[in-house]
Amino acid sequence: MKFRFLLLLLFVSFHSYSQIKFEKGYFIDSENQKTECLIKDSDWRNNPLKFKYKLGETDEVKEEDISSVTEFCIYNGAKYVRANVKIDRSSQELSSLSNKRNPEYVEEQLFLRVVEEGAATLYSYRDPGISKLFYKVNNLPIEQLVYKEYYTADGFIATNAMFRQQLFLNVNCNKSISANALENISYKEKELEKYFQKYNECMGDTIPKQVKKKRDLFNLRITPGFSYSTFSLKDNFYKIDFDKKLTFRVGLQTEFVLPFYKNKWSVIFEPTYQYFNSKGKNSSNDLGKIKYSCIEFPIGIRHYFFLSEKLKLFVNGLFITNMTLKFNSSLVTGNEPMGYYSFKNLEAKDSFGLGAGIENNRISAEIRYCPQRSLTNSKTYTTNFSRLSLLIGFKVF
Repeated sequence: MKFRFLLLLLFVSFHSYSQIKFEKGYFIDSENQKTECLIKDSDWRNNPLKFKYKLGETDEVKEEDISSVTEFCIYNGAKYVRANVKIDRSSQELSSLSNKRNPEYVEEQLFLRVVEEGAATLYSYRDPGISKLFYKVNNLPIEQLVYKEYYTADGFIATNAMFRQQLFLNVNCNKSISANALENISYKEKELEKYFQKYNECMGDTIPKQVKKKRDLFNLRITPGFSYSTFSLKDNFYKIDFDKKLTFRVGLQTEFVLPFYKNKWSVIFEPTYQYFNSKGKNSSNDLGKIKYSCIEFPIGIRHYFFLSEKLKLFVNGLFITNMTLKFNSSLVTGNEPMGYYSFKNLEAKDSFGLGAGIENNRISAEIRYCPQRSLTNSKTYTTNFSRLSLLIGFKVF
């Protein structure tokens, strides 16, 4: 309980000192006035309605919203433009699909993110539950590219893929692409971005894209370290505390960085080998012994707090499944005071782990606590296995 409170305190402290990054950018107001400034880069997963900025590093933070800004941009980052558009907000969840084939438009004022810009411009819009693409050709109004799944009268799922016809009629350089050729194109941002790039190149009207910083979305680390482990065994009358041990552990940690919120969130998976050999004693007798070695498969979520480009703090929570690889593990009790009992195959229960650490470039250090894990299915005995570990991570790539 004390450790959880300490971890919570560390989390709040890390959050207080984590760096809020303001990047160079600009915004254009409704009077067509352009303001160079520093914009808080929140790496929006969903399209925003407002943003925070400051005119200089030491100036106060201010806020603008869609009612007063027609465009804002973070250099080498995202660009958003205000648009009054018709959008179909029909659900994209299979359990809630509409039974209408045609789009069910509502008129809204939105910030659309610019994906590809030129003679034809591609925009994206994301909100919880929906993801839509829009386009604009020359000086024509911005329109939604139509793709809609819906239920037919007999309960089947059908698709309205009118976006292919829109591309054929309006984004088709010299009509060089046939309708049949467009049948294979998918309603995916990356695929349509390439299509619009080729169209703009063919039309000789491209706007150079800002070069975005490369992101490391996958990391692999070797994580050797030491664990200080405790184990106890008890029944309704007695309790045996086994000798505490400092043992070696090693893991191979894979990390998948989520591609939004400025690389602050990631999913980690860390197969880990550990062992624990100990005896339970009183003043004169051995009361039991345990031999436990296994490979565990913890999976969890990590959150980073950036202090600089290379230095960052992190906290993570892990779920440790009961699916482990065990190597000749056993638990034996002595004759006194519990009598004799032997477990040939220990069965670890589901557990969890909490950790906090620091990373500098390719090296990291973490303290991790895994509390109160049961190692048997016995109805006679209760077992508690816990450990506090120090991990040193070495990033392979």
